[in-house]
Amino acid sequence: MLTLPGPWSRLFGAHLYTRAPRGSNRPDGLRGTFTSQNTRLSKNSSNTETARIKTELRAIAMRRRQAAFNAAPVAETKENLLQTCLAFLSGVPSFDNSTVVSGYYAIRGEIDIVPLLAGLHRCGNPVALPVILPGPTLIFREWTPETILQKRKFGLMEPPDDSEELFPDIVLVPLLAFDKRGNRLGYGAGYYDAGLRRLRQRGKVIAAAVAYAEQELEAIPNEPQDELLDYILTPSGIVRCGD
Repeated sequence: MLTLPGPWSRLFGAHLYTRAPRGSNRPDGLRGTFTSQNTRLSKNSSNTETARIKTELRAIAMRRRQAAFNAAPVAETKENLLQTCLAFLSGVPSFDNSTVVSGYYAIRGEIDIVPLLAGLHRCGNPVALPVILPGPTLIFREWTPETILQKRKFGLMEPPDDSEELFPDIVLVPLLAFDKRGNRLGYGAGYYDAGLRRLRQRGKVIAAAVAYAEQELEAIPNEPQDELLDYILTPSGIVRCGD
């Protein structure tokens, strides 16, 4: 059982879990531009058409995320999300103080999870932040509350180059939009797909997106190179993808 200092010691239970309905293409939440069930696109699918669809979805998703960010009470949103994250972590059977957790520094309306990362560090967990390399490649370097971050590509705050590279067991992922099958819509550069693929080649890794519930779309096209999410964590609760 995970415990953190202060008000975080109060954990919610399994009632936080919600599941996507099996065989349904109309999950609860805001609707996207798709009305048919989402399928993995074949290698013969038009790359141009897929790119066009994803561009349209990104425009929708950016408006929804910004609207959610503007409307959400900051303190309440952070507290509710912390409780969701703690319930999620405490439910991972293998989780203990040696589990490496990667997070992110919020940009462009993403939900701030630095308080959670700082709490995990105080409990003794190794914590990492993503670092972009050419390729595209995404690696993860050690972070502590004392780390002096550097502003790099896309405005991301990254640990310096001399920080130790870590290999997370759990990756907390930002995004523009998600669907309940575990498809993720990012900014389009493919860094998180590359980073998750690299980690999963080494062993089991849990990818959990952090988002507002309003960021849900009905379906997002899934291409062969896309890495699926395992969970969605929102201020409202936990979604187990693909159930």
